[in-house]
Amino acid sequence: MLFNALDSALDLHKQLQSSDVHSSPIALAEREETVLRGVVAGLSNREIAEQLQLSERTVKNSRANLMRQFSANSVADLLVRAAPLWIQGGNVMDSQGSG
Repeated sequence: MLFNALDSALDLHKQLQSSDVHSSPIALAEREETVLRGVVAGLSNREIAEQLQLSERTVKNSRANLMRQFSANSVADLLVRAAPLWIQGGNVMDSQGSG
């Protein structure tokens, strides 16, 4: 199952490289950026909630918003679709080490 997700992510990455998705960035709220950092780090909703001092439901809702905004069908899909935000100098990952 993991290999299927990785294969799907790699296929999507190739599609994104050949499209103009990068030209229309998605604007994220500060909380969504912070939750996305947690997702990238592999944290569960509970772990993200504890670190941010939020309810687990709030994190779940933010994560669902991220999935919708990026039209992602899985976490692997979300990570691949969100990658241009930090690969190309976006603001999602820039502040990760400053906390």
